[in-house]
Amino acid sequence: MRILIVDDHAIVRDGLSRLLAIDGDHEIKMAASGREALVTARSFRPALTILDLNLPGLGGLELLRRMAQVGAGKILVLSMHAEALYARRSLEAGAHGYVSKNAAPDELMTAVRRELQSRGDRRGAGRVLQDDRQHLHPDQIQARRGPDRRPCAAGDRDRGVLSSAY
Repeated sequence: MRILIVDDHAIVRDGLSRLLAIDGDHEIKMAASGREALVTARSFRPALTILDLNLPGLGGLELLRRMAQVGAGKILVLSMHAEALYARRSLEAGAHGYVSKNAAPDELMTAVRRELQSRGDRRGAGRVLQDDRQHLHPDQIQARRGPDRRPCAAGDRDRGVLSSAY
């Protein structure tokens, strides 16, 4: 699978690339800035983009929106921010998932595998980390809108995750 890694720290890009190489046969490209990410996404057409939002220059939610528009594949935000507010805003801006950089490597890889295996484009369906430990996938959450237009989940456990994010 084609994967684009976007992070301004070379050590993070290299570490993620090595972690992905252990997991399978992926074609990996990297970008260190938002502008470089947009150019690379247009030409590379990744199946998945792992995106840090804290980039110099063009970054944050604006970059996330633009990445979704240029065909950056499924976007998994990997951020230093573990607060639910950041996850919610990322999902609303078009991310398919959100993982805190506090997560263990195997948890990140679980999130990557789930996004690569999932079918269709279900941006913002409510896949966030629970207590910085678990990536939730659309198969685990019935993503729908409640009367207040906020996502609802199928089970009590999932409802707690989403209520903390929304």
